Amino acid sequence: MSPDDLDTLLRTSAGAGCRVGSEPDGGRFGCPAAGSALSAPDRRTAFTAKVDTLLDEAVRRRSPLRVPPDAIRTLVAEGGYALDEVTGPRLVHSALWPGDLFADVPDHGGPARITGLIDHERALRGDPAAEPVSLALVATPARTAASSPAAP
Repeated sequence: MSPDDLDTLLRTSAGAGCRVGSEPDGGRFGCPAAGSALSAPDRRTAFTAKVDTLLDEAVRRRSPLRVPPDAIRTLVAEGGYALDEVTGPRLVHSALWPGDLFADVPDHGGPARITGLIDHERALRGDPAAEPVSLALVATPARTAASSPAAP
């Protein structure tokens, strides 16, 4: 299966694969690790905790930011009402790319299907609508080739 075929499979079938084991369970939003400070009973609180942690780390490491941390915190607070619309935490991989797939490719034609996903180190419990956003950020073989300058 070519890299472009894997990319197509990911973009057309990953939603079904991500639904496996992601039914709402009354659990918490955010980091799925038990006792994590980055989890909360609601999406707004979990997301705000994650943003605060990232901004605190940026300040601690003196990482340059294009926008002051307090301005980012204000934006998150002002838009937090939208996060309240997500009421059932679901497992979101949040960093899918073709290399994270196990796929069954039939020997004699027929459609390939996703049989497993790996590398859940960035997974969180949140809004499943975030998964397509993470897919849109991933470089694909076709996109990489199209954006690369022609060889001399």
